Amino acid sequence: MYPDDSFVLADGLALYLSPEWLRENDADCSSAWENAIRSPHYFICIDEGSDGDPSLWLPTSSKFRNGRVEFGRYDKIGTRHWVDCQTYCNIEELWTIPRCRVADAAFPDSHPGQNAINRQALIRLQRECCASFAA
Repeated sequence: MYPDDSFVLADGLALYLSPEWLRENDADCSSAWENAIRSPHYFICIDEGSDGDPSLWLPTSSKFRNGRVEFGRYDKIGTRHWVDCQTYCNIEELWTIPRCRVADAAFPDSHPGQNAINRQALIRLQRECCASFAA
């Protein structure tokens, strides 16, 4: 899908992905399927994986629910569609996606080019995850 080097899988990358497509193509979700996000949403890469290990992703939503961490514009860079939307992240729904499938999974409008890669600052996310797991 990305023949040049403009697609770089890295921690903090935010891509618009389809959970249905992911499920059909070797991805796995820590939540039961009936409780998992199902429609296309942005997902944030929290671990790019290596040496055959899958990458780890958290889904985001524009809607608040208990247990979701809120992110403001200051946490995000990239396209207006990504930066301008209100974003909540479910830190308890972890998706594992084979590294070789990430580029195929990305919707075309989620990666407009090398100069507008959507990114999420992970410092706040890491702090929230650590607090969640310590409780």
